[in-house]
Amino acid sequence: MGGPAGRGGLPPRILRAWQRTDYCVCGAVARIGRHSAAIDALLREMGVRRGTFVSAANPGGRRRPDAWNRRQHDRLLACLRRLPHRVGAGVGRGWSEPHVLIGGDPRRALMLARRFRQAGVVIVGCSRAARVACPSHQGLSCSGQELSRSGLSR
Repeated sequence: MGGPAGRGGLPPRILRAWQRTDYCVCGAVARIGRHSAAIDALLREMGVRRGTFVSAANPGGRRRPDAWNRRQHDRLLACLRRLPHRVGAGVGRGWSEPHVLIGGDPRRALMLARRFRQAGVVIVGCSRAARVACPSHQGLSCSGQELSRSGLSR
């Protein structure tokens, strides 16, 4: 992962990247530390009050070839056949990667994030600001900490 580890054992560059990323799905956009009425409407349409953006691309924040990322994304989608979900993307400055908004309890999404070795997920909820939660797995652990616009908090 390179560079010094930030609070929770994650590199500061990854934490900053999450804060600068737009999490886009079905015309709605979630941003860390902000509430989105459009995300609320999408969650209600999905029949849930909470959702979690998960990616299978670039595990641990390390760049992988596009073909590899597509295969991993397809594997993630195969895991979601019976769950409410919408395909979207995380869009940053000069880059994007596929994400999926999984409706319902974030614990299922956190389990999938661990399986796909993701450093974090973005949790959204009706009338709530988006936040990053870090799944715990070997080599990547936030010890339950979450990232908000102002930084990490428990």
